[in-house]
Amino acid sequence: MPAPAQVIRVIPPPRHRWNNRYVRYILEDDRMEFEYAKMFIRANAPRVLDLGRTWTQQQAGAIEGIAQLVLAKFPTFEKYEDHWPVLYYARQHLHTLRWRSKRRRETRCCQCGLQRTATQQGSAPALSQSSTSASTLVASGSEHPRPSQASVSHNTRSQRAAPSEGRRHEVSRSNDAYERLTQGEQEVQDFLRALPARLDALLHKFCVNGITSKSRLRVMARWRYAKKNNFLKKLLLDRFEREVVIDGLANI
Repeated sequence: MPAPAQVIRVIPPPRHRWNNRYVRYILEDDRMEFEYAKMFIRANAPRVLDLGRTWTQQQAGAIEGIAQLVLAKFPTFEKYEDHWPVLYYARQHLHTLRWRSKRRRETRCCQCGLQRTATQQGSAPALSQSSTSASTLVASGSEHPRPSQASVSHNTRSQRAAPSEGRRHEVSRSNDAYERLTQGEQEVQDFLRALPARLDALLHKFCVNGITSKSRLRVMARWRYAKKNNFLKKLLLDRFEREVVIDGLANI
């Protein structure tokens, strides 16, 4: 009698596709493997995906390419229908990369605008002196000198590019917020790296759930044990990881 064919269980995608709630539908035995897969995706996504395009605008070969690259190293996720854990996180990470790239471009543009404003303000005395000379020529009956077209175009562009005082303060506040976010992520990553088990792969979970700076880690350290344990459970940390983090918080 022939042996029965092996039935491969295919895990369907969850209803909540594009937010962090999909993680709870990944099998418990695959959670740690998923953390390593996420690190692999973060390392390879910039060279496989086009950061200038959204997920739906990506070429079909790019999406399939990142999926096959991850599956070749982590075949665990082949049992998931359309390997949805890989694609869901790749899409999520692409959105994060595009957002950070946009913020960097805005920061550079704002800095250039402020530099142009400072240059324009520095050239104001020279323009005033030029205007005085022109007035003297008119008073003496001489023909008023006509400015060159290049000079007019340059001044017009400078006036258009110069941001208002309120805009400069707004840009300064947004730049400060971006720096705080980046520095805070680094502080949380340093804390996780300093733990005996080196749990820096969990950085994304902490940041997504609001632990984005060392000051917030200190607030968390003052919680009761049960509250800290329940919070870390919601971050889908296993029992060992929760104990390591709680011990680390005691020494922060």
